[in-house]
Amino acid sequence: MRRAILVGACALLWLPGIVNARDIMSEMVPSQTSAPDNEGRGNMITITKRELYSGSMWQLNFVNHAFGIVINNLIVNRGCKSQESQSFPLNLKFGDSGLLAHYLCEPIQVEIDTNLGNQIYVWDALTQDGVSARRSFGPAGWMVEVTGRVSKVVVKDVAINQGSCRATPIRAYEKAYDDGVLLFGQRVRVMASCAPTKIAVTTDEGVATFYYLDNPPSP
Repeated sequence: MRRAILVGACALLWLPGIVNARDIMSEMVPSQTSAPDNEGRGNMITITKRELYSGSMWQLNFVNHAFGIVINNLIVNRGCKSQESQSFPLNLKFGDSGLLAHYLCEPIQVEIDTNLGNQIYVWDALTQDGVSARRSFGPAGWMVEVTGRVSKVVVKDVAINQGSCRATPIRAYEKAYDDGVLLFGQRVRVMASCAPTKIAVTTDEGVATFYYLDNPPSP
């Protein structure tokens, strides 16, 4: 089944003057919590993510808004490993802030196990046939990233602008093999020879088509 998703200007994350890093979302609060009836529980920790080196690495930062909180464990994308050796439990004071860890995957779901309950943070995106897609412009030109949003999906093809724009696969560092098989949170990345206005992703679940209706900046 073919369906189309219209993506507005907000989907383009292009910040002039910033090459190696940009804030993707200034603040994330939990979409779920183990104790939603406890007032204030949902806002005890704020998580932000930051893109480094044109998406080759991602950084998670935190701000604590609660007293006496202990982080027992942290899980990103249901199993994406951090690049540092994390030491838990992590005891936080009110107002503590800083770096949690770096990851090769783009964090789209973060689960934090604390002494006050679990929190699950989700970065939402338009999703169709098991994937989401985004475009970005950096020092190397235009790039398209297709992210798996289900437990497992197979990406068979990525066509840009009905095939008139050349798509060159590049490595997604969280995957050992570029076989098109994506687990939750894993990516397929391609460089585009022109500004993407239509991205058609063929998967084992169907064809997802994403349109961009804004006027993108020229490379």
